[in-house]
Amino acid sequence: GYKSKRWSKDAFLRRFNVTKIPVGTIPYARRYGASEHTTSLGEYLAVTGQEQEARAAAATAATATAQSKAAQSAAPEYVFSDRPPPEMLGDFPMIPPWMRCPGIVDSMPTAINWYVGPAGSGAPKHFHCDAWNGLAFGRKRWFLFPPVASSLSKVPVSEWLQQRRHETTTTTRRGGGHQRGSPEASSS
Repeated sequence: GYKSKRWSKDAFLRRFNVTKIPVGTIPYARRYGASEHTTSLGEYLAVTGQEQEARAAAATAATATAQSKAAQSAAPEYVFSDRPPPEMLGDFPMIPPWMRCPGIVDSMPTAINWYVGPAGSGAPKHFHCDAWNGLAFGRKRWFLFPPVASSLSKVPVSEWLQQRRHETTTTTRRGGGHQRGSPEASSS
């Protein structure tokens, strides 16, 4: 079964501190023309922690500079890899028992991806079929759309969320407020 004590933040860092990892703002960054670099997991977590503290400080500061606003809106980097360290895999069954369907799932290839990232990081809008997702610590937000609304994007999730917030902000017009993009907001 799942060895939860081995996956606390401290235990995770002790085990995988020097593990080399790819870091970028979107999955498969190089494939899509975005920058990606390799670092150790320990260095990544140290830098990410400092950036998160700086973002929080900039968000609460009364007089934010243009530079801190730009830094605040930049997409955070995160780890996305389709080759997790083999020693990680021993803690998890490849297909959880409750998902096994004899004769069907057993014959399907297993794709493994793993992610590590700070708040605001994550994959752009995308679609795929069935998947098992686990979360060792932290939290993850999902946006689910019906199949007819599926699409692919290279826009980092933090930028997509900002665009979405901008599109749904209320504007004031004579006669009341309307949401941008609604028929009322676009009529004259």
